[in-house]
Amino acid sequence: MLTFKKVLIWLSSIIIIRTKKDEFIYLTFDDGPHPENTPNLLLVLEKHNVKATFFMVGKEIERYPEVAKRIYSMGHALGYHSYDHSHAKDSSYKQVAYELDHAKKLENQYGLNFNGLYRPPYGALSIATFLAILVKGWKVILWSKDSMDSYTDLENVCLNLSKENVKSGDIILLHDDYLNTASTIDLVLTGYKSSKLKCRSLS
Repeated sequence: MLTFKKVLIWLSSIIIIRTKKDEFIYLTFDDGPHPENTPNLLLVLEKHNVKATFFMVGKEIERYPEVAKRIYSMGHALGYHSYDHSHAKDSSYKQVAYELDHAKKLENQYGLNFNGLYRPPYGALSIATFLAILVKGWKVILWSKDSMDSYTDLENVCLNLSKENVKSGDIILLHDDYLNTASTIDLVLTGYKSSKLKCRSLS
């Protein structure tokens, strides 16, 4: 008999908001690749010897495939963030299923691997979009900590992500297409050096 507890366990294996508590935090970057801001961010991550996860938009991959391939070649994990960043309320089952099939084509065309990880735009899901994701065999990756980089300035983002305000196991939402992301992450990672926090990519 399928109990409520079993349903919750099943859902938690498909929709991931945070990892099990461990010594790591997980930096994730949405909406790229960007032709200038993403490469700048990659340099900062390399400087700090940190691996992250990039949830990329299909249309941007097609525009800047070399940046996408560079992210992957540097050892970062990839996930898919829809083809054109449409909100779930504007997306049908058929559209999302088609986009996920197209993601497989992008993997083959550009030598990428999204690891079956999907982050819906705005973190929004409808029944139709969730069913499409489920049928196509992807996992939904959300976040436990919003950096607020879409809504506030560099100083406040750094405060939001300071070692005092993040917990081990946190999946942190950021955006690699923003101008200030590289400098923000440089400051944040410098602050983590005096703590036990370590960063790694999702898999």
